[in-house]
Amino acid sequence: MSSQTPLCISRLTLKDAAKENWLSSVSAPLSFTRLTAPHDLVEPFFYGYPCQILPEGPPPRLSVTSRTVAAPNPVELEISIDRLLGLGVDGLVFSTVVHSHSEDALTTSLPPLVIKLAAPNRNRWLAREAWFYDELATLQGSVVPRCYGWFTAVIPDGKCVVPWWKNGLGPEDGKSDDGVYDGDDPLAGPDHEGAFRFYGAFNTAHQELLNRLREANCISLLLLERVGELFVPKNAYATPHLAKQIKADITDAYDALARLGISHNDIREPNILCAPLSPPALPTLESPYHQRKLRCRIVDFARSRKVNMTLEEIREGTKYPIRDLEGLSADTC
Repeated sequence: MSSQTPLCISRLTLKDAAKENWLSSVSAPLSFTRLTAPHDLVEPFFYGYPCQILPEGPPPRLSVTSRTVAAPNPVELEISIDRLLGLGVDGLVFSTVVHSHSEDALTTSLPPLVIKLAAPNRNRWLAREAWFYDELATLQGSVVPRCYGWFTAVIPDGKCVVPWWKNGLGPEDGKSDDGVYDGDDPLAGPDHEGAFRFYGAFNTAHQELLNRLREANCISLLLLERVGELFVPKNAYATPHLAKQIKADITDAYDALARLGISHNDIREPNILCAPLSPPALPTLESPYHQRKLRCRIVDFARSRKVNMTLEEIREGTKYPIRDLEGLSADTC
C-alpha cells in the first residue's frame, strides 16, 4: 500500500485501560469509536488593525484528494499502551503496541503509532486539535505527523481509567465553571469558554457534540504516527553550520503552516520533533511548498489559531520565537 494511502480506522480497542478500582488486579478494555470533527467546528480568529489582514478572511481548507486515496474497507485495531512519552495540560502521549488488525493485509502499512489521550475534562481541547489535524491534512507526513483519527469511548460506570491513575490524574482534575479566565495563559487554566474564545471559539451549531465531550464518562484520544525525539539539540549553537540547517527546517515547517492560515502560537522545543526514521515509519513526504523533505515535525495544536492575517504577518510572528529556541543562537543563525 502506498505511503500516501490513509487507513480508515473505524474502531479502536485499548487493552487493559479500565479497572473496577485502583487496587483491582483485573483490567478491561475500552472500546473507542471514530468521530469526524465538523468542518466548521472551530471558528477562525479575526485580527484587526494594526495587523496586515486578508480582506476575504482566512484561506479555505485544502482538499487532499490529489495526495491520498481512501482505504477500501474500515479497519479495526486492538492496541495496548507501551510507555509514557509526554504529559501536558490537555493530554498524555503514549507509545503503543498493535495486537490485532481486522485486515491483516494492511498491517504492513501501519507505522509505529502513539496515542494522545485526553486528560480528565480536556476532551474539548483534544477535539480542537483533531480539527487542526484535519485542517493540516495536506501537510501530514511532511510537516506534521500523520493522524489516523480522533476517537471517543464511554467509561463504564464504576470503572477507573488506568492511564490516568498511573500518572496521578483523577476524574475531578480539570473541572471548572464557565467563567472568563483572566490569566496570562488561558490554556493553562480551567477548561471553559473564556479560554476557548482566546484561541478561537467553537461553533455553537455543534453544541450537542460539545456537550457530549463534557460528560464525565467521555474519554477521547488521537491516533498518530510516532515521530522522533527533540529536533533542536541543546548545544546546536556550538556548531553554526548545524544550527543554520536546523533553523532552516523549522522556518520552512512553520512557513507551511502559515500558508494554510495557521498560527501555531506555541513554538517551543517540545513541540518540534524529529521526523520518524523509515523504516519502520512510512517515508517522509516532500513539503508541498518547499519541494524538499524536512527533518522535523510540528506537534501540539491546542493553542493554534486559524487566522485572517497575511502570510507575511504570520511569518513575522514566528521569526523571534524560532530565533529564541534554546540551542539556537541569534548570533550564529
